[in-house]
Amino acid sequence: MTRIIILIFISSLFITGNFAQVSNIGNIINAYAEVLNYDACNNKLTVSDASAYKTGDTVLLIQMKGAIIDTGNSASFGKILGYRSAGYYEINYVKQKTGNDIFLANIPIHSFNVPEGQVQLIRVPYYVNANITSTLTCKPWNGKTGGVAALIVQNTLELNNAIDVSGLGFTGGSGKNKLRDGVFCFNADYYDTPAQTNDQAAQKGESFTQTSYGKTGGRGAYASGGGGGQLHNSGGGGGANGGAGGKGGYQFEGCGNNPFDNGGFGGNAPVYNNTENRIFMGGGAGAGHANNANGGYDPDGGNGGGIVIIIANSIKGNNQSILTNGNNGVVCIPDTLSLVKCSEGIGGGGGGGTVLLQVQNFISQVNINVIGGNGADMVQAEASNHGPGGGGGGGVIWTSEPTLSPLIIPNLSAGKNGVNTVTGNNPWGATPGSIGKILFNLQPPFTSLSFKKNIDSLGIQDSLNGCDRIDYTAKAYTNSLPINSWQWFFGDGSVGNNQSTSHRYTRPGNYTVKLVATDAANCKDSIAKSINIPAFIVDAGADTTVCKNTPFKLTGTGGNNFAWSPAVYLNDSTLINPSGSGILNTTVFYLTSSFTNGCVKTDSVLVNVFPPPNFTVSQNTSICKNTSAQLQAGGGDNYVWLPQSYLNNPSISNPVATPLQTTIYAVKIIESICKNSAILSTKVTVLSLPFVQASKTNDLDCINYSVGLLATGAVTYSWHPVLKLSNPFIANPIATPIAATVYTVTGKDVNGCANTASVEIKGNFNGKAVLYMPNAFTPNGDGMNDCYGIKYLAPPEQITFAIYNRWGQKVFQANGPGDCWNGNFHDEPQPAGTYIFYIKANTVCGNVEKKGTIVLIR
Repeated sequence: MTRIIILIFISSLFITGNFAQVSNIGNIINAYAEVLNYDACNNKLTVSDASAYKTGDTVLLIQMKGAIIDTGNSASFGKILGYRSAGYYEINYVKQKTGNDIFLANIPIHSFNVPEGQVQLIRVPYYVNANITSTLTCKPWNGKTGGVAALIVQNTLELNNAIDVSGLGFTGGSGKNKLRDGVFCFNADYYDTPAQTNDQAAQKGESFTQTSYGKTGGRGAYASGGGGGQLHNSGGGGGANGGAGGKGGYQFEGCGNNPFDNGGFGGNAPVYNNTENRIFMGGGAGAGHANNANGGYDPDGGNGGGIVIIIANSIKGNNQSILTNGNNGVVCIPDTLSLVKCSEGIGGGGGGGTVLLQVQNFISQVNINVIGGNGADMVQAEASNHGPGGGGGGGVIWTSEPTLSPLIIPNLSAGKNGVNTVTGNNPWGATPGSIGKILFNLQPPFTSLSFKKNIDSLGIQDSLNGCDRIDYTAKAYTNSLPINSWQWFFGDGSVGNNQSTSHRYTRPGNYTVKLVATDAANCKDSIAKSINIPAFIVDAGADTTVCKNTPFKLTGTGGNNFAWSPAVYLNDSTLINPSGSGILNTTVFYLTSSFTNGCVKTDSVLVNVFPPPNFTVSQNTSICKNTSAQLQAGGGDNYVWLPQSYLNNPSISNPVATPLQTTIYAVKIIESICKNSAILSTKVTVLSLPFVQASKTNDLDCINYSVGLLATGAVTYSWHPVLKLSNPFIANPIATPIAATVYTVTGKDVNGCANTASVEIKGNFNGKAVLYMPNAFTPNGDGMNDCYGIKYLAPPEQITFAIYNRWGQKVFQANGPGDCWNGNFHDEPQPAGTYIFYIKANTVCGNVEKKGTIVLIR
């Protein structure tokens, strides 16, 4: 978008800047900056770039956008529902500049919508006399700044060249061609995403409003901006200002159902009057809809005209012109060589701009043109019609006089609509714009009320109250409005909100206290101050331990006047280091000490009374002869045992005693802190051992294979080894050894005391063999009882040994007396169960024949 405003003012109120008696001017004389923020409390503007501004400059504040429109998908889209501050402007002065912050001298008249209203600050030069020697223009509107040319001349402004800001206002819509051949008809939405992302709708022309990008395409008007053409190939609407914009032409005739009216609507003319005193740039025209794949022609809408504002005592026009015309829609020139085709919807013409004249005298004729731009023609040599562009509305001329001077030659013409030149100049629904308007009695708004900051200064009064409390009082000096609220930040994370307040600090140290005052206009000021909290230290000393009824001493520090409690145990409770006695139980003593400033602090110390010791000794115990007892004493730090005989260490709390006879042991126990002691005793009774004897009934021979054993003299018995015993835990077990064996028995009496005896069983065979067969075996590979064979004392002279299964099948045949069966037959494991063995042997004891059963266990 491009917006241009030219201001010419005469002011006897304020003359600023450098000036000469006669200045030759031309080109661009204004500086522009976007207003990013306004701080009303300091009358400060933050701008995008303040480098061209200086103290004393005259400046123009103007809000370019911000109006509210109907955004529904209907023919009312773009209707102006409210202007807010759009179009407001006023003249002020630079009081001070710091970086990009500009402080204004006077209080603004209007409340501008910063930053969403696209407010810009324009530096306005001041001349005594000025002569325009080359075309005077301005920076084009770029969406944030530009579009305004303004000057002040104390005496006479002479025109020896034109002032021309045509086409530098709000920008026309972009007719971006998506290069998609084909006929796609009857699209009639009032808003859509524009052609840059969607080839169904062309972009609307820019205006003094803002909406979401998704609604900037389509045929609905955009406040003063013309609507965009729709699919397929309808024309864009004209922009508006003093007069409304014309309508864009119908869609492509080849769609059928002709004519189908989906061309862009013309922009709406904004309200101009002396009450509102708003000014606007010419609205941009809507673009035409384009989609030819060859050529890539983009039928953009025309830009609107800018705004010219002149303040002067006199103008000598010399038949020169002030021009703020809207641009025509972009013309297409067919080119068969480059394949450019113009058979598209065509863009509309931009709205005429605005000229403001606060001038008392006109010395010679001046021409003022605020003409709307023409809608572009469709010029492609085809038989069918496409939508031409709508004409732009005429602009605005506004003078300070009650009637128009005869030396002003105005041209308020509206832009013509485009036509289809190849079908007999058929407008195909496109219409011209409306003529502009002239207004009188202009009074440009000069600010006059000097700004003075309300909160002139702040102060903090503080005083220490006791050890750690500060009493605060806020002081403020204001010019007009009272302080509405106070806020304290005490420097330790705590806050307060009363003018007079008090705060207690939990730790000594330095704190930065901040006070913020807010006045009735919500303006704030602040002040900070460093506060010190002294370290008032009272220390009652370290905790201690004393013995009951023994003297002790307390050691305190800090302060000037002292009081200890409880005082009953102390010689003088007002001393810093009193002596104490007679304490029987653990007690907490408190020291309260005061300082010269009235601070009183208390600390405590624990006097722990050592508890009486609990001396103990182990109970009487009994032991068997030749064993030991563990003695145990407790409650002290040193131990002495008597008698020392048969003790491993008589100077420890838990010696081991091995007396030969019953003994009473005494121990002296001493604790080292308070030297308490006691003598305790314990008895160790030594019990005699039982008289155990062992005997046998016979030895082994060829007739007797078992022996009876017998033990006496005890209550319980345990025989060893246990192999071949009927029961090793009885007094008289039966032994069946296969060799000579010594059996030992351990007998215990009722006290658990034990003694032993042994008996030897001899083999009386004279070299004769005894056969012994087990009754089961477990061939599981664990190395125990895995193979079944004959057990004997000496090898037989001749042997037959075989094993049969339950069906009489021989599963094993020994080849010698040492062979045994592993439980397999033909290398296959045999099932668990009962098997029959047969043995026939010729031994020194005679011929032996034996038959029996064995159990194979798996």
